[in-house]
Amino acid sequence: MVELPRLSFDHVHLRSPDAAAAAAWYIRVLGAELVEHRQGARPRYELRLGGLTLLINVILPGEACGPAPASPHRGLEHLGFTVADIDAAAAALAARGAVFQLPPTTVRGLRIAFITGPDGVPIELLQAG
Repeated sequence: MVELPRLSFDHVHLRSPDAAAAAAWYIRVLGAELVEHRQGARPRYELRLGGLTLLINVILPGEACGPAPASPHRGLEHLGFTVADIDAAAAALAARGAVFQLPPTTVRGLRIAFITGPDGVPIELLQAG
């Protein structure tokens, strides 16, 4: 068997009909850092968020693109981020306009919460520790 080369994580790629608004939401609500904004025929935003690189491309008018799937579904389910204090994080996110699918709660001994990101992307918060 051929040996697999070492893989390293690079990015998560999102698509949005309003990439500028989506990028602005990740910056304003979650504190993402804008790394690069490429303009042109297909604008793209590159953000850094909690060690994760998010690429957000615009869906051009008239471009064939299916709707976001209803949860639960196959494939990528959500983005997950750890926080030191989930209740403090939830209060700060609520003050920034985050909409909660699930407020902070304990599930099988783990403190979690879910917010809804742009274009329906579910985002989970997990309390570290």
